[in-house]
Amino acid sequence: MRLFKIKLNRIHEEREGPTAYEIAKRLNLNENTVRTYLSGEVTRRMLPVYIKDLADFFGVDWRDSNIVEIIEVADDEAGQEETLLASA
Repeated sequence: MRLFKIKLNRIHEEREGPTAYEIAKRLNLNENTVRTYLSGEVTRRMLPVYIKDLADFFGVDWRDSNIVEIIEVADDEAGQEETLLASA
């Protein structure tokens, strides 16, 4: 199983970005969802599509391991191809 560590909080802190409310409003996302990703590192089994939107908002590439890091790959999934972004 792949686990993804999402580290958008670092970019937000470094750039002293807008509030979660402002970002959510601009991207048409739920404020609590945005707040979750801005408050600390988040680990998920799948990446929601809006991670790309958040990364684009901050001007970073979501595929950069400093933004989204694959932290675990189980042997039973070796050889399977999966998309990193979950569909909406």
